[in-house]
Amino acid sequence: MTITTIKTPNRIIMSLTPELNKHEFLMTLILVNGCCHKFYENKTDIYLAETFITKNILMSDSLKHYIKKTTNSLIGRKIICDNNKQAKFVLFEEIEKLKDGRYFVRLHKDSFWLLNNRSDYTLFDGNLMKRLNTIDLLKFYCLMKRWADYGNYHCYVEWLKWYLNVKNMETYIFLHKYILKITKYLNKHNFKLQITKCNEDEKDRKRVTKLIINVFDTYKELLNEGI
Repeated sequence: MTITTIKTPNRIIMSLTPELNKHEFLMTLILVNGCCHKFYENKTDIYLAETFITKNILMSDSLKHYIKKTTNSLIGRKIICDNNKQAKFVLFEEIEKLKDGRYFVRLHKDSFWLLNNRSDYTLFDGNLMKRLNTIDLLKFYCLMKRWADYGNYHCYVEWLKWYLNVKNMETYIFLHKYILKITKYLNKHNFKLQITKCNEDEKDRKRVTKLIINVFDTYKELLNEGI
């Protein structure tokens, strides 16, 4: 049975380094999803059935082909950022496929606090994520789902540029071409994003420094209405 709902602690979504490529980002979500049921037992050493990984809907043919290379790139690597946006913490101390087919995952003790909160997580629609073919769309979708319950979420432009790994892009291009393209795509897939541009720079009133984002998840709302 294919795993189609992806469960991820919120602090993981907000803290993953922008330097991850698409395969590394997806593999992290797959492993974290598989480990979630053990987080609440305060275990850092976790054994996963092979199907927890191979039967995850995010496991594309391309990722499956490069699975060993991808997992190796995550082992011992600082992929969790601190509040200063610096990659400071290792998440996966060890990832090994055992002879019996299971995967052994050891989470680094210094980053375990990010995961061990039984109520602070988001559920992602794997069927939709499978159709998001770029790292930009995947990360922006995860962020929008993360913020969906807040109503109007205030996000600083510079932080969002960092998160999407385009920090050197001109703000005008970032907002009017880059973000517009992403939101138009997601709006076709059970999402409606309302973005208000704001200015907090008294010296330059034309400069957009902050976005107020409201996410209306049509699919979730329809489920709540019992339709």
